[in-house]
Amino acid sequence: SMDEYGIMWQITTSAALGIKGITWFRFYDRQIAPNYHASPIDEYGNTTLTYERMMRCHRRFNDQFGELLMRLKRKESWMLGFQRMSYPMFGENSHPLIKDIKSFERMVISTFEDENGTEYLCLVNAEMKDPTTVHVTYDDEKCSLTGLILNGKVTEPYESGGYISLYPGQMAMYRIDRK
Repeated sequence: SMDEYGIMWQITTSAALGIKGITWFRFYDRQIAPNYHASPIDEYGNTTLTYERMMRCHRRFNDQFGELLMRLKRKESWMLGFQRMSYPMFGENSHPLIKDIKSFERMVISTFEDENGTEYLCLVNAEMKDPTTVHVTYDDEKCSLTGLILNGKVTEPYESGGYISLYPGQMAMYRIDRK
C-alpha cells in the first residue's frame, strides 16, 4: 500500500530487521508502461502524492529513529503472531530479560546493541491496516526499560506489563537498562 501507513510499514519493518537503507522498487514511471503502483515520480517527471508521502515518512522516521539506528547493530529478530521467512517466533525463553510480549496483532521484534554493549528492544506493529496494543513483561529485578523518542533525546520509563499503543507500521524503541 502506498498510503502513509504502508510506506512507514516498509521503512519500519525493514529497519527493525537491521536494514540500513531502502532502494525502492520503482521510483519513476515510464511512458510505455506506466506503473499502477503510483510511483513517486510520474512518466512526465512530476512528483506525485506518493512522493510527498514518502518524503514525510522518511523525515518522520529519521526524526524519531534514523540517527539512533545507524549507531546500533542488530542482534536478534523474532516474529509474533505469524511465521515469516526463517525468523523464529518470540517466546518465553527468547530473551533472558524480556519474559513476554503480548500483542493482539502481528509484530516484528528485534534487539540491537550499541558500541558500549547497551541493548535495545525494537517493536513494530507488522499490520498494514490495524492498530494494536502491546504489553512487554520484563524481569524488573534485573533491568528496566526506557522508551526513546526523537533518537533518544526524549526518554520515558516503561513499567513492566504496561500498555503500548502502535498504529499500523509504527515502531517503538526501548533501551534495556541492566541493574
